[in-house]
Amino acid sequence: MFITKFVFVYICVFAYCSLTCAQLQSGDCDIYTEYFEPCTSNCATIPTCQNRYPQPYSGSCIAVCVPRCLCKHGYLRDQGSGRCVPIDQCPRICS
Repeated sequence: MFITKFVFVYICVFAYCSLTCAQLQSGDCDIYTEYFEPCTSNCATIPTCQNRYPQPYSGSCIAVCVPRCLCKHGYLRDQGSGRCVPIDQCPRICS
């Protein structure tokens, strides 16, 4: 059976969104440091403690609506712990 690229992408997007939406809800976010955004782009580059100024996504990307917990103003996600921390408490990075 031959599956077209469109059908393949549709199946993947539907499966991914179904699992993600079922798993993540607004109550899953830390009310003190995060807010729930029901539809963010999977192509978005989001600042973290380890990468405060990410470059815009330059590869090919099929935009899909993804629910996420995003850090509130003044907080960045620490990739080590996965939590949003105050910017001044981000782990120091030696260059």
